[in-house]
Amino acid sequence: MTKLKARQNERTVTPAGKLAVFFGAMFLAIMTSTSVSADTEKQWQFKVYLDDKHIGEHSYVVSDDADTQTIRSQANFDVKILFVTAFSYQHENTEIWQNGCLSEIDASTVVNGKSSSVEGRRDKGTFSMQTNESATLLDGCVSTFAYWDRDFLGKTQLLNSQTGELKPVKVSQLGQEIYTYKNIEIEATRYEIVVDENPISLWYAQDGRWLGLETLAKGGRVLRYQPVDVPDAQLVLSGI
Repeated sequence: MTKLKARQNERTVTPAGKLAVFFGAMFLAIMTSTSVSADTEKQWQFKVYLDDKHIGEHSYVVSDDADTQTIRSQANFDVKILFVTAFSYQHENTEIWQNGCLSEIDASTVVNGKSSSVEGRRDKGTFSMQTNESATLLDGCVSTFAYWDRDFLGKTQLLNSQTGELKPVKVSQLGQEIYTYKNIEIEATRYEIVVDENPISLWYAQDGRWLGLETLAKGGRVLRYQPVDVPDAQLVLSGI
């Protein structure tokens, strides 16, 4: 897969067999959070590219309060061909996590004008979920594609916040690579998640902070998240 090289000059690597599915999986554009101190709030902001074309923004805020995390997200993408919008995607999502498990989710998505929603709540060990299509009960500790928390890579099933589907995933660690962030080359660990036979590459700093994402979209095009800002991290200068 030549487009997922570990080293590229002036490259900042960075949520599909189909664009809509992977945008939803990312779950993850201008998010806001209120009444939370800076000490307990982490914010990521990304520009999103399809190949080299800027198609939108994606960002999110994670707020910590004791054993509870609140994640608020909003994304907005538009793919245009000859000034005509060929694909549009808007996604808003609020998740509440407790002790490493998803406790609540409230997500809404509009793909090319068609709306869908996912709502869920955990109660006494069972996660009940309602989508446009059906109601579902899930047992155990449910996790979404929680890119901001590297521990989610230990899961074998992940919840797609757009569709409400619980998807089997396979995760591999691909080793150390050079990652460029704000013109600084740093050491990062690259992981790969395979879902629906499509790989998603993720990069994390040495202290575990998520840095970026890259995957293949329909037609073999590269979907890339270029970080504008990530929480303060231990960015180890490259010695590779």
